[in-house]
Amino acid sequence: MNFQRDRKPLLYIDVDGVLVGEYEGFFQLRPHVEEFLSWAIESFECRWLTVRPVFEVTALLRRIDAAYLIPFIEEAIWGHMKIEAIDFTRSFFWIEDGIREIEKAVLRAHGCLDRYIHVDPQGRDELLRVMEMLQEKMK
Repeated sequence: MNFQRDRKPLLYIDVDGVLVGEYEGFFQLRPHVEEFLSWAIESFECRWLTVRPVFEVTALLRRIDAAYLIPFIEEAIWGHMKIEAIDFTRSFFWIEDGIREIEKAVLRAHGCLDRYIHVDPQGRDELLRVMEMLQEKMK
């Protein structure tokens, strides 16, 4: 796949199962959300790719005084499947806790299955792992 390289890569970000995860017996915002999003905004053009409306994401980030980051992340537009939002002409990564088989097939057909970064919906420090993984992939 030949990507346009004149701009930062896109980063598609899910919320439930990514920024919010299950640990210590609760479904809650993970630690390091603000650090992760700040780093992501510096490194990528970020897009929310979530079923949550932006006002709900804003409310979540207000809980950690990080709502100031919202204007730096655009909302991705999609219809029935999130894969519809992916711009295959650009370099991208998609962080998500799980995608459909049809979405995997579309990524595979575009030679981009490795651009999907699976996030374990459980666990406290998944965002740190994802950040390290993305840093490695961008080398």
